Parts: sequence; C-alpha cells; structure tokens
Amino acid sequence: TDAETLKSYVTVRGGDSPYLTVADSRDNEADDAAVLCTAFTLSVYDGGGLAERYTVVILGDLNGDGAVGIGDFAMLLRGNIVSGIYLRAADVNHDGSVGIGDFAKLRQFLLGRTELTLP
Repeated sequence: TDAETLKSYVTVRGGDSPYLTVADSRDNEADDAAVLCTAFTLSVYDGGGLAERYTVVILGDLNGDGAVGIGDFAMLLRGNIVSGIYLRAADVNHDGSVGIGDFAKLRQFLLGRTELTLP
C-alpha cells in the first residue's frame, strides 16, 4: 500500500484546514507514491497543529522496507529484532511475544501456505 491510499482511508473532521502527512522512520515526509513500511507515521493536523500521530506496522516487515521477505525471516531467525514497533511487526501470530510460533507462521507465509492477517 502507498501513502496516498492510506490517506484516502482517513477522514479528518473539525479544526481549521485539517490535513494529513505520512513520514518515513526518520521523520522525512513521504510523497504519495511512497510504499508504506513499518515505523512510518501518519500525522493528523488541524488548525491548532498536530492532533494525532499513528505508527504504521506491517506484519512481518521486520527490516522496515515495506515488504515481507527472506531478509525479515533471517532477522527473526537470528533474533535481530531491535525493539518497539518492530517487535509488534514480528509478532505475526498475535500471542503477545516473539518466538517459535512467529518463526513458523512467517515461514509458512513465505512458502505461500498462509496469510499474515490482523487478529
């Protein structure tokens, strides 16, 4: 999904001249064609400034590149998950922790045998 699609799903009401921005993990504003990655943020502004900020989590995107692939699997295998939002992306089986169940589910996804879905 790209930034423009994400913005199209959000309705901003109230305030003077409300608008949305999407930024990458380094807080640089992303253009509308940018592919969403784990740790991107969606910021909602109203006339008074920043009203809300949301952090994007792409299940299985452990390296923050916006895709789920062998690099993410290798990070999980080696235990190279940094912390914070990336831990949430690594918990693909939604049990509240990162472990062998997530490893198995991510492997099945990469083999095309399952989907990564929200709980």
